[in-house]
Amino acid sequence: MSGLMKLLSLDEIVRHPEMLAKQPPQEIRETKIACSAALAALNAAEGDTGATAGNPAVPAEEWIGPAEACILLDVDRRWLFRHKESLPFIKRLSRKKLLVNKTGALAWLKAGTRRRG
Repeated sequence: MSGLMKLLSLDEIVRHPEMLAKQPPQEIRETKIACSAALAALNAAEGDTGATAGNPAVPAEEWIGPAEACILLDVDRRWLFRHKESLPFIKRLSRKKLLVNKTGALAWLKAGTRRRG
């Protein structure tokens, strides 16, 4: 295999989480995106049953663009793009395009992990 590794399946991750330690950071980010997509598909397949005590409804993920993310995070566009690789809630579409998971960004803000620079 050339320098690329295959993404681990959900089954592999559940049965052997130690395998993640061998994955490069980019592969881990891709795995997170794949897991998010799988969760969205599972939620859609479950149907809109509404929230109950035993089955709390999981809100759909909301992806926002860089302009809205900059306002939400109180950073400028340059900062957002400079830190895109270190922020787990950012999905890079291309060199100049990205999407930000709003729920992830809000959790990051709440955790107080934001650093200026």
